[in-house]
Amino acid sequence: MREFLGVALGGMIGSVARYSVGLGVAKGWSSLNWPLATLLVNVLGCFAIGVVAAAAKRWQWLDTPIDLAVRVGILGGFTTFSAFGLEVVRLWQNDRALAASGVVLGNVALGLLAVVLGDWVFKSLFASEL
Repeated sequence: MREFLGVALGGMIGSVARYSVGLGVAKGWSSLNWPLATLLVNVLGCFAIGVVAAAAKRWQWLDTPIDLAVRVGILGGFTTFSAFGLEVVRLWQNDRALAASGVVLGNVALGLLAVVLGDWVFKSLFASEL
């Protein structure tokens, strides 16, 4: 149960941090008309999960309540892209370049396709109201 509470609290912290970054970027960079906040949280999240994963491995607290609260909760609430980045890097480091490439291609291509499909399904279901 501690793990769930840690992930939930961490998720709240990460989500608020994500929202705050978005507000901060909107204030200072809104004229760009480009999703800079998303790029920023994805890069920061990837950097942070790299640090957390290395520390968890070094100090042997991988999958402990604190690791889950930080990695899954805070960073998961901040950006799930960081988990994706870590998984790809781990595959690459384990000499599984083809698998890593497949994960990248699969996530990007299928993710974009899912967005298009979700948009189409919604519009199809609610066409009379749009």
